[in-house]
Amino acid sequence: MGEVYYRQGNSPEAIKNYLSAIKIKEKLGDRGGVAYTYGNIGIIYSKEGKYAEALKCQLMCLKIMQEEKYKHGIANTYSNIGDIYLYQNNYAPALENHLIALKIYEETADKEGIAASFVNIGAIYYKLKKYKEAEDYGIRALTHAKEIGELESIKDANQNLSEVYEITGRHKQALEHYKAYITTRDSLINEENTKKTVQMSMQYDFDKKEAATKAEQDKKDAIAAEESRKQKIIIASVSVGLLLVLVLAVVILRSLRLNQKKNKIIQLQKEAVERQKHIVEEKQKEILDSIHYASRIQRALITSEKSIANSLKRLMKNS
Repeated sequence: MGEVYYRQGNSPEAIKNYLSAIKIKEKLGDRGGVAYTYGNIGIIYSKEGKYAEALKCQLMCLKIMQEEKYKHGIANTYSNIGDIYLYQNNYAPALENHLIALKIYEETADKEGIAASFVNIGAIYYKLKKYKEAEDYGIRALTHAKEIGELESIKDANQNLSEVYEITGRHKQALEHYKAYITTRDSLINEENTKKTVQMSMQYDFDKKEAATKAEQDKKDAIAAEESRKQKIIIASVSVGLLLVLVLAVVILRSLRLNQKKNKIIQLQKEAVERQKHIVEEKQKEILDSIHYASRIQRALITSEKSIANSLKRLMKNS
């Protein structure tokens, strides 16, 4: 994302995403990734003319690259640092850093790096008005660039040589290299235009497919939304039904509990009545038993009195 924003010219968003990437890479222990990302941020700052920030990022990148002993990364970083000094017209440290980068590129047989370093060193010598050295490195740059077909370096080398020959009065050679510079530049422009045309064509196809995919997805989303709406209605209906059943169940349960309480009270009252009835019957039985007992006693007493009377009568007769 940082790279995309950088290519769109949106530097703040590019840097924002690069910084987010650094945090993640640090957590993952990807030190090489951290270094390269710092390098990318440094390049952005350099393009914006924020050279202090750019140099700080490149030095952080260089430190990690050296710790990891990643020679290609070290060489690229020295080259980037050299460019920062060159942009500030600080030619001595610019030359020093590009010479260090060249040495490492030669050690690793990096032909593209060698060609680019020759171009940069030749440009610095031209700024220092050391035209012999500028011509020497310009020729070496052009030779290496042609061997590997590196058009960008071929273009820059021809431009450097054209300027050197022009300022040293060799106008014919200056014109030849200037024409070669224009031809190579146009080739790069045509190549870039071709890339842009292909990219636009691919973008059109992509957008077309994306639109079709979006339309299909919108259709699916609409169907899904309708299904979801129906499901919500069903769920709502079922929920209301269940709620009504629950309310009815609560009402029935309360009614049953009230009936149970009433029945229990009635049962208790019935039991109380039965107990009272039993007590009354017991009392009645006791009273009747008492009456019967008294009656028997009375009858017994009456019988005894008659017997006594009869006995007295018999005694009186006998006397």
